Amino acid sequence: MKKVFVAILTVALMSSFGFAKPNVVMGGNAKKFLKNRHHLVHKQQGAEATQEASSYVVKVDEGSKKTMSDFKDYLKGWYKVGMYKTEKNVAYFKNEGLRVDISDVKTNREKCAQRILNKIVPVKYANQFKLVSIDEEWGFSETESAEVTTYTFNFKRVFNGRVVRNGDNFLSIDIGKDGQFKGADVALQDLALTTETVVTDGDAEENEATLDSLINTESEELDIIIDNGGFKKTKMKSINVGSVAEAYCEVEDGSDKKLFPCLSYATKVSLEDGNAVSRIIDVPHSRGSWRHNRQGKKPLKFHRFNR
Repeated sequence: MKKVFVAILTVALMSSFGFAKPNVVMGGNAKKFLKNRHHLVHKQQGAEATQEASSYVVKVDEGSKKTMSDFKDYLKGWYKVGMYKTEKNVAYFKNEGLRVDISDVKTNREKCAQRILNKIVPVKYANQFKLVSIDEEWGFSETESAEVTTYTFNFKRVFNGRVVRNGDNFLSIDIGKDGQFKGADVALQDLALTTETVVTDGDAEENEATLDSLINTESEELDIIIDNGGFKKTKMKSINVGSVAEAYCEVEDGSDKKLFPCLSYATKVSLEDGNAVSRIIDVPHSRGSWRHNRQGKKPLKFHRFNR
Protein backbone atom coordinates (compact mmCIF):
# COMPACT_ATOMS: atom_id res chain seq x y z
CA MET A 1 0.00 0.00 0.00
CA LYS A 2 1.18 3.51 -0.76
CA LYS A 3 1.52 5.52 2.41
CA VAL A 4 -0.10 8.93 2.53
CA PHE A 5 -0.47 11.71 5.05
CA VAL A 6 -3.89 12.07 6.62
CA ALA A 7 -4.74 15.62 7.70
CA ILE A 8 -7.72 17.09 9.51
CA LEU A 9 -8.81 20.18 7.64
CA THR A 10 -9.46 22.41 10.63
CA VAL A 11 -5.98 21.67 11.94
CA ALA A 12 -4.33 21.97 8.53
CA LEU A 13 -5.66 25.47 8.07
CA MET A 14 -4.07 26.77 11.27
CA SER A 15 -0.68 28.44 11.36
CA SER A 16 2.30 26.31 12.34
CA PHE A 17 5.67 26.98 13.86
CA GLY A 18 8.85 25.14 14.72
CA PHE A 19 10.19 23.85 11.42
CA ALA A 20 11.83 25.14 8.24
CA LYS A 21 9.18 25.46 5.59
CA PRO A 22 9.89 24.00 2.14
CA ASN A 23 9.96 26.57 -0.65
CA VAL A 24 6.98 26.35 -3.04
CA VAL A 25 7.70 27.26 -6.67
CA MET A 26 4.71 27.66 -9.00
CA GLY A 27 5.54 26.84 -12.63
CA GLY A 28 4.31 28.87 -15.59
CA ASN A 29 1.72 26.31 -16.73
CA ALA A 30 0.29 26.06 -13.22
CA LYS A 31 0.06 29.83 -12.84
CA LYS A 32 -1.67 30.12 -16.21
CA PHE A 33 -4.20 27.41 -15.30
CA LEU A 34 -5.14 29.10 -12.02
CA LYS A 35 -5.48 32.50 -13.67
CA ASN A 36 -7.56 31.15 -16.56
CA ARG A 37 -9.86 29.04 -14.37
CA HIS A 38 -10.73 32.09 -12.27
CA HIS A 39 -11.57 34.15 -15.35
CA LEU A 40 -13.62 31.28 -16.80
CA VAL A 41 -15.60 30.84 -13.58
CA HIS A 42 -16.60 34.50 -13.54
CA LYS A 43 -17.42 34.50 -17.25
CA GLN A 44 -19.74 31.54 -16.73
CA GLN A 45 -21.35 33.14 -13.70
CA GLY A 46 -21.86 36.50 -15.43
CA ALA A 47 -20.62 39.95 -14.48
CA GLU A 48 -23.62 40.61 -12.22
CA ALA A 49 -23.63 37.20 -10.56
CA THR A 50 -24.30 37.29 -6.83
CA GLN A 51 -23.84 33.56 -6.20
CA GLU A 52 -20.33 32.22 -5.74
CA ALA A 53 -19.10 29.51 -8.10
CA SER A 54 -19.64 26.08 -6.57
CA SER A 55 -19.52 22.38 -7.36
CA TYR A 56 -21.44 19.39 -6.04
CA VAL A 57 -20.11 16.95 -3.47
CA VAL A 58 -20.15 13.31 -4.61
CA LYS A 59 -21.26 10.32 -2.52
CA VAL A 60 -19.42 7.01 -2.89
CA ASP A 61 -21.74 3.99 -2.72
CA GLU A 62 -19.43 1.22 -1.53
CA GLY A 63 -22.29 -1.27 -1.30
CA SER A 64 -22.99 -1.28 -5.05
CA LYS A 65 -20.84 -2.62 -7.92
CA LYS A 66 -23.13 -1.68 -10.82
CA THR A 67 -20.69 0.65 -12.59
CA MET A 68 -17.94 -1.95 -12.57
CA SER A 69 -20.33 -4.71 -13.61
CA ASP A 70 -21.58 -2.69 -16.59
CA PHE A 71 -18.02 -1.90 -17.67
CA LYS A 72 -17.03 -5.58 -17.53
CA ASP A 73 -20.07 -6.55 -19.61
CA TYR A 74 -18.94 -4.13 -22.33
CA LEU A 75 -15.47 -5.68 -22.33
CA LYS A 76 -16.44 -9.35 -22.53
CA GLY A 77 -17.07 -9.30 -26.27
CA TRP A 78 -13.45 -8.39 -27.04
CA TYR A 79 -11.32 -9.37 -24.05
CA LYS A 80 -10.58 -12.02 -21.48
CA VAL A 81 -11.92 -10.42 -18.31
CA GLY A 82 -11.47 -11.32 -14.64
CA MET A 83 -11.34 -9.92 -11.11
CA TYR A 84 -8.25 -9.90 -8.90
CA LYS A 85 -8.66 -11.97 -5.75
CA THR A 86 -6.22 -9.85 -3.74
CA GLU A 87 -7.43 -6.42 -4.93
CA LYS A 88 -10.82 -5.01 -3.94
CA ASN A 89 -13.05 -4.25 -6.93
CA VAL A 90 -10.18 -4.28 -9.46
CA ALA A 91 -10.68 -6.05 -12.79
CA TYR A 92 -8.16 -7.03 -15.45
CA PHE A 93 -8.68 -7.55 -19.17
CA LYS A 94 -6.39 -8.63 -21.99
CA ASN A 95 -6.26 -9.56 -25.68
CA GLU A 96 -2.80 -10.58 -26.81
CA GLY A 97 -3.71 -10.20 -30.49
CA LEU A 98 -4.42 -6.48 -30.23
CA ARG A 99 -1.80 -3.94 -31.29
CA VAL A 100 -1.77 -0.15 -31.20
CA ASP A 101 0.36 2.63 -32.67
CA ILE A 102 2.79 4.09 -30.11
CA SER A 103 5.16 5.78 -32.56
CA ASP A 104 4.64 9.19 -30.95
CA VAL A 105 4.82 8.11 -27.30
CA LYS A 106 7.95 10.25 -26.82
CA THR A 107 6.93 13.26 -28.91
CA ASN A 108 3.21 13.63 -28.19
CA ARG A 109 2.28 11.58 -25.15
CA GLU A 110 -1.23 13.03 -24.76
CA LYS A 111 -2.18 12.26 -28.35
CA CYS A 112 -0.65 8.78 -28.13
CA ALA A 113 -2.47 8.01 -24.88
CA GLN A 114 -5.81 9.20 -26.25
CA ARG A 115 -5.42 7.05 -29.37
CA ILE A 116 -4.68 4.00 -27.21
CA LEU A 117 -7.62 4.76 -24.95
CA ASN A 118 -10.01 5.09 -27.91
CA LYS A 119 -8.71 1.83 -29.39
CA ILE A 120 -8.93 -0.29 -26.25
CA VAL A 121 -11.81 1.11 -24.18
CA PRO A 122 -15.47 1.07 -25.33
CA VAL A 123 -16.60 4.43 -26.75
CA LYS A 124 -19.11 4.86 -23.94
CA TYR A 125 -16.27 5.04 -21.41
CA ALA A 126 -13.30 6.52 -23.32
CA ASN A 127 -14.17 10.11 -22.41
CA GLN A 128 -14.43 9.20 -18.73
CA PHE A 129 -10.67 8.87 -18.26
CA LYS A 130 -7.78 11.36 -18.22
CA LEU A 131 -4.09 10.55 -18.58
CA VAL A 132 -2.06 11.31 -15.44
CA SER A 133 1.28 9.59 -16.11
CA ILE A 134 3.21 7.12 -18.25
CA ASP A 135 5.53 4.63 -16.54
CA GLU A 136 8.38 2.84 -18.32
CA GLU A 137 9.65 -0.68 -17.63
CA TRP A 138 13.22 -1.19 -18.76
CA GLY A 139 15.05 -4.33 -19.83
CA PHE A 140 17.99 -5.39 -21.97
CA SER A 141 17.93 -6.04 -25.71
CA GLU A 142 19.77 -8.83 -27.52
CA THR A 143 22.76 -6.50 -27.77
CA GLU A 144 22.58 -6.04 -23.97
CA SER A 145 21.72 -2.36 -24.24
CA ALA A 146 19.01 -1.00 -21.94
CA GLU A 147 15.68 -0.20 -23.57
CA VAL A 148 12.03 0.35 -22.68
CA THR A 149 10.13 -2.94 -22.87
CA THR A 150 6.70 -1.81 -21.61
CA TYR A 151 4.84 1.48 -21.30
CA THR A 152 2.10 1.74 -18.67
CA PHE A 153 -0.45 4.45 -19.42
CA ASN A 154 -2.08 5.53 -16.15
CA PHE A 155 -5.50 7.17 -16.34
CA LYS A 156 -7.78 8.57 -13.65
CA ARG A 157 -11.54 8.59 -13.93
CA VAL A 158 -13.33 11.86 -14.74
CA PHE A 159 -16.69 12.47 -13.04
CA ASN A 160 -18.77 15.64 -13.28
CA GLY A 161 -15.88 17.29 -15.11
CA ARG A 162 -13.32 16.58 -12.37
CA VAL A 163 -10.53 14.03 -12.04
CA VAL A 164 -11.34 11.54 -9.25
CA ARG A 165 -8.26 11.54 -7.01
CA ASN A 166 -8.75 8.42 -4.94
CA GLY A 167 -7.26 4.99 -5.49
CA ASP A 168 -10.49 3.29 -6.53
CA ASN A 169 -11.24 4.89 -9.92
CA PHE A 170 -8.46 4.28 -12.42
CA LEU A 171 -7.39 2.57 -15.62
CA SER A 172 -3.84 1.33 -16.29
CA ILE A 173 -2.94 0.02 -19.77
CA ASP A 174 0.29 -1.91 -20.49
CA ILE A 175 1.67 -1.62 -24.03
CA GLY A 176 4.82 -3.37 -25.23
CA LYS A 177 7.56 -1.53 -27.13
CA ASP A 178 6.19 -2.99 -30.37
CA GLY A 179 2.64 -1.79 -29.66
CA GLN A 180 1.30 -5.09 -28.34
CA PHE A 181 -1.52 -4.69 -25.82
CA LYS A 182 -0.32 -6.67 -22.80
CA GLY A 183 -3.30 -6.07 -20.54
CA ALA A 184 -5.08 -3.51 -18.40
CA ASP A 185 -6.40 -3.02 -14.86
CA VAL A 186 -9.50 -0.99 -14.07
CA ALA A 187 -11.43 0.05 -10.96
CA LEU A 188 -14.70 2.00 -10.91
CA GLN A 189 -16.92 2.92 -7.99
CA ASP A 190 -20.59 3.82 -7.99
CA LEU A 191 -20.64 7.62 -7.67
CA ALA A 192 -23.61 9.97 -7.34
CA LEU A 193 -23.98 13.73 -7.00
CA THR A 194 -25.44 14.94 -3.71
CA THR A 195 -27.36 18.15 -3.07
CA GLU A 196 -24.42 19.46 -1.03
CA THR A 197 -22.22 22.03 -2.73
CA VAL A 198 -18.80 23.51 -2.02
CA VAL A 199 -17.60 26.96 -3.07
CA THR A 200 -14.97 26.66 -5.79
CA ASP A 201 -14.38 30.36 -6.32
CA GLY A 202 -11.21 32.14 -5.27
CA ASP A 203 -8.62 33.86 -7.42
CA ALA A 204 -5.20 32.49 -8.32
CA GLU A 205 -3.58 34.21 -5.33
CA GLU A 206 -6.02 32.52 -2.93
CA ASN A 207 -5.49 29.14 -4.63
CA GLU A 208 -1.73 29.49 -4.17
CA ALA A 209 -2.10 30.70 -0.59
CA THR A 210 -4.21 27.64 0.24
CA LEU A 211 -1.61 25.31 -1.28
CA ASP A 212 1.17 27.03 0.66
CA SER A 213 -0.85 26.86 3.88
CA LEU A 214 -1.51 23.14 3.65
CA ILE A 215 2.04 22.27 2.67
CA ASN A 216 3.53 24.23 5.54
CA THR A 217 1.20 23.40 8.42
CA GLU A 218 1.76 19.71 9.05
CA SER A 219 5.36 18.66 8.59
CA GLU A 220 8.52 19.47 6.69
CA GLU A 221 9.14 15.74 6.18
CA LEU A 222 7.89 13.21 3.65
CA ASP A 223 7.73 9.42 3.93
CA ILE A 224 9.86 7.79 1.21
CA ILE A 225 9.89 4.08 0.32
CA ILE A 226 13.33 2.53 0.86
CA ASP A 227 14.96 -0.62 -0.57
CA ASN A 228 13.68 -3.02 2.10
CA GLY A 229 10.09 -1.93 1.50
CA GLY A 230 9.90 0.25 4.59
CA PHE A 231 9.70 4.02 4.90
CA LYS A 232 12.04 6.74 6.02
CA LYS A 233 11.27 10.37 6.78
CA THR A 234 13.18 12.83 4.63
CA LYS A 235 13.00 16.61 4.87
CA MET A 236 11.56 18.54 1.93
CA LYS A 237 13.66 21.42 0.57
CA SER A 238 11.40 22.68 -2.20
CA ILE A 239 8.21 21.82 -4.04
CA ASN A 240 7.95 22.68 -7.74
CA VAL A 241 4.41 22.71 -9.14
CA GLY A 242 4.22 21.65 -12.78
CA SER A 243 0.49 21.49 -13.47
CA VAL A 244 -2.94 21.75 -11.85
CA ALA A 245 -6.27 19.99 -12.47
CA GLU A 246 -9.84 20.39 -11.27
CA ALA A 247 -10.41 17.30 -9.17
CA TYR A 248 -12.41 15.40 -6.59
CA CYS A 249 -10.47 14.19 -3.56
CA GLU A 250 -11.72 11.61 -1.10
CA VAL A 251 -12.73 12.63 2.41
CA GLU A 252 -14.09 10.79 5.41
CA ASP A 253 -17.30 12.46 6.54
CA GLY A 254 -18.11 10.46 9.66
CA SER A 255 -18.89 6.93 8.45
CA ASP A 256 -19.45 8.08 4.85
CA LYS A 257 -16.90 8.42 2.09
CA LYS A 258 -17.39 11.44 -0.12
CA LEU A 259 -15.55 13.22 -2.89
CA PHE A 260 -15.07 16.96 -2.35
CA PRO A 261 -14.14 19.41 -5.13
CA CYS A 262 -10.46 20.33 -4.93
CA LEU A 263 -7.45 21.39 -6.97
CA SER A 264 -4.88 18.70 -7.67
CA TYR A 265 -1.26 19.87 -8.02
CA ALA A 266 1.34 17.74 -9.81
CA THR A 267 4.67 18.47 -8.13
CA LYS A 268 8.32 17.49 -7.99
CA VAL A 269 9.57 17.48 -4.40
CA SER A 270 13.29 18.10 -3.84
CA LEU A 271 14.56 16.34 -0.71
CA GLU A 272 17.35 17.13 1.72
CA ASP A 273 19.24 13.97 0.71
CA GLY A 274 19.58 15.28 -2.86
CA ASN A 275 16.88 13.11 -4.40
CA ALA A 276 13.55 14.22 -5.87
CA VAL A 277 10.17 12.49 -5.98
CA SER A 278 6.89 13.18 -7.75
CA ARG A 279 3.83 13.84 -5.63
CA ILE A 280 0.25 14.88 -6.30
CA ILE A 281 -1.01 17.31 -3.67
CA ASP A 282 -4.78 17.70 -3.28
CA VAL A 283 -5.91 21.03 -1.86
CA PRO A 284 -9.26 22.86 -1.38
CA HIS A 285 -9.89 25.80 -3.72
CA SER A 286 -9.61 28.28 -0.86
CA ARG A 287 -8.83 28.33 2.83
CA GLY A 288 -12.53 28.73 3.64
CA SER A 289 -14.28 26.66 0.98
CA TRP A 290 -14.54 23.35 2.85
CA ARG A 291 -14.60 24.88 6.31
CA HIS A 292 -17.68 26.93 5.35
CA ASN A 293 -19.56 23.65 4.83
CA ARG A 294 -18.58 22.16 8.18
CA GLN A 295 -20.49 24.45 10.55
CA GLY A 296 -21.57 22.39 13.54
CA LYS A 297 -20.08 19.21 12.06
CA LYS A 298 -16.97 17.17 12.72
CA PRO A 299 -13.96 18.07 10.56
CA LEU A 300 -13.30 16.13 7.40
CA LYS A 301 -10.32 13.82 7.08
CA PHE A 302 -8.63 13.82 3.70
CA HIS A 303 -5.49 12.53 2.00
CA ARG A 304 -3.11 15.32 1.04
CA PHE A 305 0.06 13.79 -0.43
CA ASN A 306 -0.38 11.07 -3.05
CA ARG A 307 1.85 9.30 -5.51
